[in-house]
Amino acid sequence: MTKFTKFFLCALIAAALAAPAAEASVKVSLKEISPFSYCSIRNEGAFSDMGEVINQLMSIMQGQNIHPAGNLLTIYHTTPQEENPMSGEWEVGFPVSSQIAIVQEPLKKQEWTHETVAAAVHVGAYENTGDTVTAIFDWMEEKGYVQTGPIVGMYLNMPDADTPPSRLRTEIWVPCREKLP
Repeated sequence: MTKFTKFFLCALIAAALAAPAAEASVKVSLKEISPFSYCSIRNEGAFSDMGEVINQLMSIMQGQNIHPAGNLLTIYHTTPQEENPMSGEWEVGFPVSSQIAIVQEPLKKQEWTHETVAAAVHVGAYENTGDTVTAIFDWMEEKGYVQTGPIVGMYLNMPDADTPPSRLRTEIWVPCREKLP
């Protein structure tokens, strides 16, 4: 396991287990996302498996000669703060060229089709991302929006073990639409 993977794994486990508390300084806005293709590995189980799954993802993509076309994504089908961390449903993946036609298991090629998201950039330690997720949900409630898809973390930088938390950047997306009357 690489130093980055160990660091990333520890940070994500802590984030998954952290109790969220809304943070006033989080700037939330609507963002339009163009549909894109991505390859991912889905996992049902402990968030503590994330480092191993990230390593597996990168190794399999390299073995299939599939190159990332963007930053690492985590896609949460269950909210880490609300679910038992031993029974979460999540994916790790990378955007890829839409021209990639065939991928082999356990990779899945999928299309991101949620065009409108409530988004905020989380600055700081991964274990505090729950604060940003909570701020996004609070903003959505205040503005009259409802969630329509899984929560996404887009890792904007690739830290190493020496990167201070103040330099970590993660964009959080919550697909949404206006509430129906």
